[in-house]
Amino acid sequence: MTHLRLLVAIQLLLAAHTLQAQTLYTCPGVAVGQIFPADPSVVSECAIGGTNDHLYLSYSAGYFRGTIGASSVTPNPTSSIRIADSINGSDISLQPGSYTGNCTELTFSDTSTTPPPVAATAGEVVCVWWELLDASSATIGNAYLRAKFTGISFTDASMVTNFAVSGLTPASSTSSPSSSGAAAEPVPTLPLLGLLSLSGLISLFGVRKIKKHES
Repeated sequence: MTHLRLLVAIQLLLAAHTLQAQTLYTCPGVAVGQIFPADPSVVSECAIGGTNDHLYLSYSAGYFRGTIGASSVTPNPTSSIRIADSINGSDISLQPGSYTGNCTELTFSDTSTTPPPVAATAGEVVCVWWELLDASSATIGNAYLRAKFTGISFTDASMVTNFAVSGLTPASSTSSPSSSGAAAEPVPTLPLLGLLSLSGLISLFGVRKIKKHES
């Protein structure tokens, strides 16, 4: 029984390692600006489908909105990196001002292609999530935008996706916006091959012990 428990624990570690190994990619050109007429917004070069269908966050009349189609955002992105053909749904989650994550560990609900506006509060961090689809409408990944709302504008903005396309650079899954630009420290993990080997040895030892008892 002890060996069985150890085997289960190692399998859980393997699952955690797999999740931690997920590679994230930074959307370049993240800019805080305005969308017509004068509402604060956050946009990047990551786009869906057409050239001007950039994913963006905006604030208007007391509410946050996350959507696509940033042709009226100023400054407008200088280029477009197509990360998906369409989106299946998106959601917004509000976090306390002390939150420093990139939103990827949060739980989101697939509400609709354009999520309903969410009431805004100054000092909160806004997380926007989009589910990405390819041309066959199959899910290929997610995109996450985060920014801190000051009451009149946004700061500490960043955007990542877990779908790799040309033009994106890898980013740490634990990274967060930083004025110093320092890279996040890697989290040491037991190598996957070592975990697999240890799991196999324990399984083999357990089987031999059972056979010994039977004999």
